Amino acid sequence: MKKTGLEIIESLKRALNSTTFKEQCRTKATYFIRKRILTFPVLVAFLLNMLTKTLQVELDRFLKVLKGQTSKVRVSKQAFSQARQKLSEQTFIVVNERLVDEFYTENTYTTWNGYRLIGIDGSTAQLPDSEEICKEFGGVSNQYGDVMAMAKISVAYDVEDDLGIDAIIAPYRSGERDLALQHLNVIVTFDQRTDGRRGHDGDLFLFDMGYPALYFIALFILAGKDVVIRTSDAFLKEVQEAIHSELDDQIIRIPIQTPRRPLPAKLKALKPEIDPNWVLSLRVLTIYLEDGTPEYLLSTLLDAEKLP
Repeated sequence: MKKTGLEIIESLKRALNSTTFKEQCRTKATYFIRKRILTFPVLVAFLLNMLTKTLQVELDRFLKVLKGQTSKVRVSKQAFSQARQKLSEQTFIVVNERLVDEFYTENTYTTWNGYRLIGIDGSTAQLPDSEEICKEFGGVSNQYGDVMAMAKISVAYDVEDDLGIDAIIAPYRSGERDLALQHLNVIVTFDQRTDGRRGHDGDLFLFDMGYPALYFIALFILAGKDVVIRTSDAFLKEVQEAIHSELDDQIIRIPIQTPRRPLPAKLKALKPEIDPNWVLSLRVLTIYLEDGTPEYLLSTLLDAEKLP
């Protein structure tokens, strides 16, 4: 079954007009209770438009579509700004969550060998210059000694369906692995909400260099998720030995702790019940790019016949 865009929009429209949704998304219980031009659903719908012109032009255009071309209804930039302040940032998180739920439940979408392919990656973004923003997110100095407000951003993205599943903006010093684990928690929660109504057998998470860590891989396995992670040839003794052997595709076993390698502190903190004798099975692959450069991958996909 393939849901149409109109069906998904209709579901979102019902959400925007629900009291529960409004209560989640306003900053005070007294907001959006009077009958005004910029009601809660109208304001959110306007903000979800791709705004390309000046704010006043966009407001005038939007209201003409909404109220009719002959309507004299007008909202000033100042009135819009006041209304916008009444909306919580959670509004857009909840809207995206609703759209993602609608897209993946009882719907047809693209998978790879039954897996939903989720790429996770992080980057940095320069933020508007203000003392409050810099205090919240942190900053870096440029070549002139001026401090610029910066943030770390991370996205979990369905690479087959071109859909952003979850996005995070966090303080500049945040670690990419920590943000990826936040994405994992969001997706595990999604699984619980939509149990039995999905069109895929499992999730396969894709990571580039910078993400390999034993505790990190272990947490995805414990969550019932598979991974493919690009690694260097210097990651863990067991992985190094596999890479430098004559085999380009092999399965290795890595104890979660050894006499020389203690149980990862983050894993112990997040999963205090972890069995210290657990041994992970990982697949180590060497693939060669068109120019002959080798690339090394770690994966929890162990079936070489099913997935050569």
